[in-house]
Amino acid sequence: MEKIGIYEQLITQVIEQNLNRDQFYVGERQLESAEAATWLSLFLGKLIEKYKR
Repeated sequence: MEKIGIYEQLITQVIEQNLNRDQFYVGERQLESAEAATWLSLFLGKLIEKYKR
C-alpha cells in the first residue's frame, strides 16, 4: 500500500482545483518506477537551466 503524506495530498488537491486543464493539460498515464528518475531529472534540469541566470 502506498502512503501519501498530508502535504502531498494538499498540494495535489490545490493543483487539481486551480490548474487550467485547457491550457496546461497534456495527458496522463501510469508512470513506471524505472522512468521516474529520468522524468524527474529532465524536469529539474529544465528548471535549473531556466533559473540559473
